[in-house]
Amino acid sequence: MSQFEISKPTADEIRMAASNPAVGWYSPYRFLARHDLRDFQAAEGVHLAADAKSTLFTVRSGGLSVGTISCTDNPWETELFGRKMGVLKLLQVNLNAPSSAEAIRALIAHAIDWARQRGTECLLCKVHTDDMWAIHALERAEFRLMDTLLDYVYDYRKNPLATIPPPKPFAGIVRPAEPNDEEQLAVLARVAFEKHFGRYHADERLPRARVSQVYEQWVKASFKGWSDAMLVAEIQKRVVGISIWKNPSAVERHLPVKVGHYSLGAVHPDYAGQGIFGALTYAGMKLYEGKIDCLEGPTHINNYPVQHGYGRLLWRIADARHSFHRWINDRTSS
Repeated sequence: MSQFEISKPTADEIRMAASNPAVGWYSPYRFLARHDLRDFQAAEGVHLAADAKSTLFTVRSGGLSVGTISCTDNPWETELFGRKMGVLKLLQVNLNAPSSAEAIRALIAHAIDWARQRGTECLLCKVHTDDMWAIHALERAEFRLMDTLLDYVYDYRKNPLATIPPPKPFAGIVRPAEPNDEEQLAVLARVAFEKHFGRYHADERLPRARVSQVYEQWVKASFKGWSDAMLVAEIQKRVVGISIWKNPSAVERHLPVKVGHYSLGAVHPDYAGQGIFGALTYAGMKLYEGKIDCLEGPTHINNYPVQHGYGRLLWRIADARHSFHRWINDRTSS
């Protein structure tokens, strides 16, 4: 490992990596063309370098950059779980470099040590399911797999909304969320995700009582401005479903394609199977029609009802990601 030098990258190194087709780079928009991602990835790196909550490291061999990683604080999850949480982002490596495997291992080890010194207790890292170089490096560093997400995309350009039959009506209405819906929706989210199987539920080291509150707090944060649009399904004045949507971020505006986000969808278990998820999704698609080019929405690999609902509305699987956790400074470990 002594053959490597690790320090903060220059802006030029970030831009050069973004334009190098040999560089493996984790990106949530990999379904777009590489040339469409170049400016976005460069802007993302420069943004993280300027973010007070993030620190970037580059590993060099023989004076040449081989890979980069960012360590970012996760204040929302820190507050939620009462544990200092962090995220490894911008994990990229020059796959053509002869020492790339060793370099990325050195880089991840450096990031873990840096996070440990800052008192971070758990690190999250997401990678594509076919990025074996990243998966194996994380496993060697004792990261544990927590969940797998499928990234679904609806593209207005390929499938105009006018060509998609609307879902069959259900016994209620879809409308914008109102402030007095907050408590009902918080309870709905808690009940809907009580038996969920995502990374929060999969990690036995997270406090169980707080895991059940994750999606409840997600809804409450949306009422405080985290989301850009919220729709609810209502039957006989009872709120039975919700969908949460976000506009492209400032960094995402560097993409030549406008991508919106379907961040969360939930239906009360008592009303499952009535077409409510499809109605909420279609209403969101109508809301964003003419404003963006496509919508992306993740779901878990075995959440079949959501996948079937997406398929009926011509959403298509565009990518897949693994989520890994690595505990350090763990108060629960022996």
